[in-house]
Amino acid sequence: MGTSDLVFRLGGDEFLIASIARRDRNAPRRFAQGILNLLKSPLELNQIDFVVRASIGISLCLEPGLDVEQLVNDADLAMYQAKANGGNCIRVYRLSMREQLDFVTKTVHRLRKSIELKQLELHYQLQFELCPPYRPSGLEALLRWRDHENNYIAPEIFIPLAEEHGLMPEINKWVLSRACEDNKVLISEGLLDVAVAVNICGRFFAQDDFVALVSTTLSRVALPVSRLEVEVTETIAIHDVSRAVDTIIALHDIGVEVAIDDFGAGYFSLKLLKSLPVDRLKIDKLFISDFPNNAFDKAVVQAVLNIAKSVGVQVVAEGVETLEQANALREQGCQFGQGYWYSKPLSIDDLKEALKNNHIFGQRCL
Repeated sequence: MGTSDLVFRLGGDEFLIASIARRDRNAPRRFAQGILNLLKSPLELNQIDFVVRASIGISLCLEPGLDVEQLVNDADLAMYQAKANGGNCIRVYRLSMREQLDFVTKTVHRLRKSIELKQLELHYQLQFELCPPYRPSGLEALLRWRDHENNYIAPEIFIPLAEEHGLMPEINKWVLSRACEDNKVLISEGLLDVAVAVNICGRFFAQDDFVALVSTTLSRVALPVSRLEVEVTETIAIHDVSRAVDTIIALHDIGVEVAIDDFGAGYFSLKLLKSLPVDRLKIDKLFISDFPNNAFDKAVVQAVLNIAKSVGVQVVAEGVETLEQANALREQGCQFGQGYWYSKPLSIDDLKEALKNNHIFGQRCL
């Protein structure tokens, strides 16, 4: 640091350095890298070595008269970007960061309002037998959200934001209730009598009252317990296997089955599968998209089927889009599928209409 540089503590573990750099575009980054290099050496305190990591954000004053508060805010934004990228690194402020922050802020605000006003939607995609007559074997509830311009926002965009900002437990509570209510209608009207699968986020699944809430919801809706399935991802279980096991056993005690969603795309391990008393595995569509022409995907699918068969677990293949895939999966021993070949996700009204008129692709293709 130079004699004209200033260091401020903003609070907690945040510090601000104001430095006059040479007219060299790489000088600020070299300066920041020097700080990271200094922190690599352990710091001794009370005969204990501590290693300090830092996330550094840089904003540049390229012309006189720029607002100091804005420069600090820009550096702060760049610093959080460094944290988001794993920490212990450097990020320089770019206008795109501000635009992304504005997008996130506005999107989360609108999503929060949509939750309050119950403006989210559920669409349902049927699961089916891979053997003729390809009867429906289940259906999955899929979350959908329209923005203020009535356009659907991709779940890949808004669900991570909902998780990051703590909105998913409230969303899951609504999804659980609505899916049970819709499935009760399908059964009562004699249109379909299968289990509805509901995806549950980790934070909601780990709540102490989760199983009680499931039981209460089923009782209120008067939906048979066998007509609900809880889907969780591998990442949920990997963080606290013992809690996941306890929750799954408690769900089994009330008669609700559990599936691992997107199997193989997360932290798949045989140890995890051995530990979790799940009823069903859903092979991630990543391994089905090039199946059966891709040798690696074919080997993965066969391995999952062999393992599942040996431990008495059913398998559902996600992303089945062609008759060739359906036939090949059946030949390898997979009993159930889900995907556009059979039916795209439908709103409850469209699903009811399709069932009434026998407009399900898997039935029409016979």
